[in-house]
Amino acid sequence: MPLSSTHDTTTTTTTTTTSTRYGADTAGSQTKSLSTLPESPEASRGSLAFATSRLVAGRWQQGEPGTSIHPVLCSEVPLSFWGGIDERTGVVIDSSHPLCGLDTSGSILVLPSGRGSCTASQVLLELILNRKAPRALVLRDRDGLVCVGALVAAFALPNDSEAGSGGRVPIPDVLRVEDGPQTGDASGPAASFGALVDSRPGYGSVLPDGGLVLGRTEEEVEEKLHRLSLSRKGHADQGDGGDNKNDDDDNDDDNRFGASGFALSPEERRMLDDSSTDAERRAVEVLIRYARILAPDPSSPPAYADAKKAHIDGCTYIGPGGLRFVEGLVEGGGRVRVPTTLNSVSTDLGHWEALGIEDDPSNRNSIRQAEAYVALGCSPESFTCAPYLLGGRGSTAVPERGEQIVWGESNAVIYANSVLGARTEKYADYLDICCAIAGKLPLMGVHLDGPRRPTVVLEIEEGALDPELGGGSRQGHDAEADDAEASFSLLFPVLGHLCGSLSDGEVPLLVGLEPWAERVTGDHLKAFCAAFGTTASSPLIHVAGITPEARGAGVEEWIASAGRFETITADRLGETFDLLDQRNHPGSSEPETVDLVALGNPHLSLPEVDELLRLVEDRAGTEKRGGARILACISRALYDRSPSVKPLEDHGVTFVRDTCWCMLLDPPMIPSDPDATILTNSGKYAHYGPGLTGRRFRLGTMKDCVGAAWTGTLPRKSHARDVPWRRTGRRSFSSAATGAFQKQRGMPLGPGRCGLVQRALKLLR
Repeated sequence: MPLSSTHDTTTTTTTTTTSTRYGADTAGSQTKSLSTLPESPEASRGSLAFATSRLVAGRWQQGEPGTSIHPVLCSEVPLSFWGGIDERTGVVIDSSHPLCGLDTSGSILVLPSGRGSCTASQVLLELILNRKAPRALVLRDRDGLVCVGALVAAFALPNDSEAGSGGRVPIPDVLRVEDGPQTGDASGPAASFGALVDSRPGYGSVLPDGGLVLGRTEEEVEEKLHRLSLSRKGHADQGDGGDNKNDDDDNDDDNRFGASGFALSPEERRMLDDSSTDAERRAVEVLIRYARILAPDPSSPPAYADAKKAHIDGCTYIGPGGLRFVEGLVEGGGRVRVPTTLNSVSTDLGHWEALGIEDDPSNRNSIRQAEAYVALGCSPESFTCAPYLLGGRGSTAVPERGEQIVWGESNAVIYANSVLGARTEKYADYLDICCAIAGKLPLMGVHLDGPRRPTVVLEIEEGALDPELGGGSRQGHDAEADDAEASFSLLFPVLGHLCGSLSDGEVPLLVGLEPWAERVTGDHLKAFCAAFGTTASSPLIHVAGITPEARGAGVEEWIASAGRFETITADRLGETFDLLDQRNHPGSSEPETVDLVALGNPHLSLPEVDELLRLVEDRAGTEKRGGARILACISRALYDRSPSVKPLEDHGVTFVRDTCWCMLLDPPMIPSDPDATILTNSGKYAHYGPGLTGRRFRLGTMKDCVGAAWTGTLPRKSHARDVPWRRTGRRSFSSAATGAFQKQRGMPLGPGRCGLVQRALKLLR
């Protein structure tokens, strides 16, 4: 499919903009683009260039003259690079994304932001080393996850600058759309991004200063370049992102950072001076450059704070770049300064042979990468994507409310911020270990009070959920209570996934679960946070009446001051479930075959292992009819601690330690048949799994999963009985209440304020 095939060819006219240069065009700088040529009357009649801030300036090799125009791929939907782009080919593999199937290699890729996994930086680094990276990434938001991959390629892997026989490895520009073409009365980056997407460009070129020249056709872009007095050859000669000098060759800190458009602050100079090894200096440099990119005010140096704990996501092996990076830190004398746990790695370190995993280069490199992180001082007893379940003291202690930590792994980040009340940004792979070695974190984002305030309110529409949800006051484990609890548990992965999609990069407040607050468990919130993390770029969500910062009278003030409202309806929940549950024949009532049951994404908790044993023992007296095998991922610490593990193994359940489903991509861990179906109770795995494995996924409850292990099938769910959302068709607000609340609070009206208005009025009374 041609890259431009999704764009129509209608002409669109926007306005020309310029802005002021803040620094030089070197990797790691924040530079505003500037059209340096005087504008002619002819040029003023149409759109020539979109202004950008250059978050990371790339290094792009030019071929023959005239090759500086590139295909443009645009989407208004954020994209998780991990599980979203194949790092070997550059093709979008997220089956739920509008760009699925398109090749991003060498393109100008336009997105609001990344989303989901902290592994975006690893994916971008591998794309760069495989020469499959986009020419430029154009973002609406300041996305640190994406920027870190380019920073590491430019500064932390100096030996790779001449990798392979093809010469220097090209590094993409990472650009952020700035004030420019406006839509209606709106202005600013969001309006400019909207105008860029609305112009439906098919091709584009990156100016030497980072500006974007876009058009529907190559000829239109060529004409605009000429109108800017730049021929293709002239554009290439000026660099098009250029053959920028890697400033790492300069040993003088002032020269190196000054070339990037900023002077070191006294605190940053002290951090560098206190670095005692080459690895520590390199880690601090990456941290400083990242903080400068994400700083709200580029003219003001960022502040830093001591990190109290760290959890490293970058220990997963997805390619040689990550292994070279961490082994370079070991060789450079690196050592973490804070208690540090490790995420799931890419193999079961102690039992891979028993599981039938091949002793191939990928498996050996996975083990090498894990060993390298342990050599840096990280805990060898962790290897889990759910570090909040470890407990204990020292490196495995659960973070406390308000504690400043550096955590990677999206579900863990969101759980730590939202459920525990700790404070961590969603730290990109590579940046996480740099902060742990430096012992410092950039004091910005949700580390501060202000950015933790919600700016969007997500309200569950009144009547959308069954009032008997969660089993009411029923006690014990009779069949009726089991069905009610199963239905309740299904809500959380679906609701989390939908909340992430509706948040659009903002910190949300979810309202409407208060009637069930006493029934919500840590495992429900674990499933919710994991699913939220797949579709959200925000590291935090508040749940009214449930999470620690969303209790009490302060919630009312949050509602009154929110800038955007969305209603969560039964229809929206049903559509999200249908997206995650890939039924072969949605209209059929016949059960469908299941080939594998995959549990433990995130890793199973002790109560979940106990519940799994109870469900299996309930089935143990019945005959198996061609059932599916159960594979369950769990941390090594909880495997050793759980009394339910051995009986489950006796019943045929296989436990996998140290790794997790997002890293188990090949047989024998998944079915070899490409038409096979995998059943999971994880919204996270149901989201990422199709793109990562090429298999079909079904979403069910743990009870469904155990049933499929006995029957080999999954019955079709009845929306009247087996799912927790209920369609009502009723309006849940009155215009009088809406008007009164609007007048009292000065709140502009918009979709989704319905039940919130009534609820807030009740609070005010």
